[in-house]
Amino acid sequence: MATLGLAGGMVPSASALILLLAGIGAGRPGFGLLLVACFGLGMSLALVGTGLAVVGMYRLSGRMMVSGAIRQRWQHLVPRLAGLVVTGAGLALLWDLLVL
Repeated sequence: MATLGLAGGMVPSASALILLLAGIGAGRPGFGLLLVACFGLGMSLALVGTGLAVVGMYRLSGRMMVSGAIRQRWQHLVPRLAGLVVTGAGLALLWDLLVL
């Protein structure tokens, strides 16, 4: 998990570059570097937190679904629910784009 956070925090980002250039443009390059470091730390924490949540949910689901019938029912239901969530998010974004 730590390597995932470290790798994600070191990925070049346009937003981090803008922060750095804004700090340099304002005559405060040290502040720009501090903002970029905080940006990378936040990205690392978000990635590690997401990874830990996925591992925790995997372990929890393994303990909850000891019955084969329950597992089989969820195996068919989860992809459909995920598809509905993704489709709903896409429709919401489309609606927001068309209304504005």
